[in-house]
Amino acid sequence: MAKLLKDLPAGSLVKEEGSKYYGKTIVWRVISQNHPGYPKNSTTLLSEKIISLKASDAKEPKNSDDYRSKYGNNRYIHSNIKQWLNSSASSWYKAQHSADEPPAGSGVTYNPYDSEKGFMANLTPELRAAILPTSLQVLKNDKDGGGLESFTDKIFLLSCTEVGLDNDTSYDEGAKFDYFKSNSDRVAYPTKDAIDNNTYTSDSLATNKGWYWWLRTPYSSSSHSEIVRYVYSGGSWDDHSAFNGYTGVRPALNLDSGILVSDSPDSNGVYSIMWNQPPEKPGNISLPEMVISGQENEISWPKATDPEGDKVSYKLERKVNNGSWTQVYQGANTSYNDTVLRTHNTVQYRVRAYDIHGNESDWTLSQAVDVVHNRPPKISGEDKDLGVQTRGFEVPYTVSDEDGDKVTVVVRLNDKELSRESI
Repeated sequence: MAKLLKDLPAGSLVKEEGSKYYGKTIVWRVISQNHPGYPKNSTTLLSEKIISLKASDAKEPKNSDDYRSKYGNNRYIHSNIKQWLNSSASSWYKAQHSADEPPAGSGVTYNPYDSEKGFMANLTPELRAAILPTSLQVLKNDKDGGGLESFTDKIFLLSCTEVGLDNDTSYDEGAKFDYFKSNSDRVAYPTKDAIDNNTYTSDSLATNKGWYWWLRTPYSSSSHSEIVRYVYSGGSWDDHSAFNGYTGVRPALNLDSGILVSDSPDSNGVYSIMWNQPPEKPGNISLPEMVISGQENEISWPKATDPEGDKVSYKLERKVNNGSWTQVYQGANTSYNDTVLRTHNTVQYRVRAYDIHGNESDWTLSQAVDVVHNRPPKISGEDKDLGVQTRGFEVPYTVSDEDGDKVTVVVRLNDKELSRESI
């Protein structure tokens, strides 16, 4: 059974099992449904934690701007981090302008990542294909003309406006997310792997302490064309030079809100994205006219169909005397012979279909029925054609009743009653 991504409120956690960074599944937080300006019917996800520590952009020695030559470029559309987030290539870096440089060696203070594969290479093909291109706006430094500029990406960093922080201008870089109501909502913690796979050390860098994470917003004044805003460890804003390599990264993306997720979260409170749809639930369950204890009773149901044509199997459960459900059958057959005990006064059955991926349909329930404990009498022999008879003949038989009840025996020949005897 599954629910839709749009059914999850802001704050819910989601994962897609095959998408991993540093070998660990990435956990995303739902921060909005149908956010203004974002794709229609979309759900916005932000990595729950800081997944990596990286520079926004490397210093550019050939840049005529002294600040950018020494400390990196704060124009987001040209940044190394933007390009890395949106690439699935092993060699992801391509110069974005004549003075651009990769985040290599001494070009960043810590954690060069020019030789690391693009971030999207860590995502499954299904997730990469499902991410919606999002039209975004970002502030431009006065050196670049000021105001706002637009771009479209699949993976992006949030802006000051979107997280509810001031960018020191009259321009809005998109719309504020309702999720970010206070500093505490902006506090983010690094994963253990983000800490272990970086070259910067500090007593303050720990999984149980808030840490800095980049925004896409630049410092607006041309006097500091290298400065980029980030969320401080306590949830307020601050800024760093773009080449600062110990600031955290929290990617954001949009998915169609009609994507399926698991019906309930796992033990860590995380829902799982499901690309494969579950089978339809089976039709009505058929029971014998009388469910009799001490003998096999055939329970059957129609074959279920699967949207992707996957092989379908079934789980059949039984409830006895209004107790709990117990599985009595699992397999590909659409019927099962169930033996009901004499201690069972009522029984009820339910069946669900599941596919090879483990996706399950809803349950189909039968009515609760009374169990018949009185067993039918038995008579020897069988119905058969006696052929042509020209004189008197005998057909011997014996009758027994396990419950010791009185039995009436009716003898018929060619549908004509010959005798009726109680024994």
